[in-house]
Parts: sequence; C-alpha cells; structure tokens
Amino acid sequence: MLLFDLLAQGSGQGQGNWWEPGTENFLDVGDLAAILAFLTALVMTTMGVTRWWLRQLKGIIRDEIEKATEPIHPNSNGGYSLPDVSKRQRVLEKKVNDLGHDMVETKDLLLQIAVNTQKPAVRRSRKTASPAKKTSAPRKKTQTKQTKKTSS
Repeated sequence: MLLFDLLAQGSGQGQGNWWEPGTENFLDVGDLAAILAFLTALVMTTMGVTRWWLRQLKGIIRDEIEKATEPIHPNSNGGYSLPDVSKRQRVLEKKVNDLGHDMVETKDLLLQIAVNTQKPAVRRSRKTASPAKKTSAPRKKTQTKQTKKTSS
C-alpha cells in the first residue's frame, strides 16, 4: 500500500490504525520501503531541480556582470576603458619624465653658454673712483687741544 492509501483509510470499526502495532493495518517492511523510496525520490528531484536552477542563475549572473563591466574591459569602448587609460597614463608619465630630463640638460647647456660668452665685469675700487662720486664727507676731528693734553 502506498502512503496516501494508508493516510486516507481512517480508523474503521474494529480495525486498528496504521500506527498502532499488532493491528491489521500496521505498517510492514514493504510499506516502510515504499515510503522511504518516495521520500528519497522527492529529495533527489528537489536537489536536481535546485542544481539546474542554480546553474541557470549562475549563467544569468555571469552575463549581467560581463555586460555591466564591459566599459572597463581592455580594448573596449574605443580605447577609453580603464586598462587603456592606465596604459596611456604610464606612457604620458614616461614622456613627462623624459621632458624633465631634457629641460635640465637644456638649462645646464644654456648656463654653460652664458658663462663662456659673458664679458668680464669691470670693477672699480674706491681709490680709482672719481672725486665727484665720493659720497662720504670728510671726518671731523673730535679731539680738542685740551683733551690731547690731558690724555698724554
């Protein structure tokens, strides 16, 4: 008998229930094997459907992620993806560094040229300066004759 038949039978007159041992309708080994087989089939079917559903869901999620991250894939979006920007930034950084080194070399060369072509400056000493350009006034003697006598 199947489980459904056992459950559908109720307790009749003079008959025992299927869960009471020692009665006519008590479950035997064949009935228990059928119940166990049914439960096993139910669990296995549920597991199979769940596994199939998860595989389908995994594919859908993978497709959505690929579509959402397409702008950052290499060589996509006409060269405006993140890896392309990173490559271009490295190239620009190298060019700027090279230009900086070239600027330093150019500056050094210009300084050498300026030093080599510069005329020596003419310096005048105080002794050769013209009398009209003297700016300092002659010093006045501060000592008087009386102080000279006392100090000597």
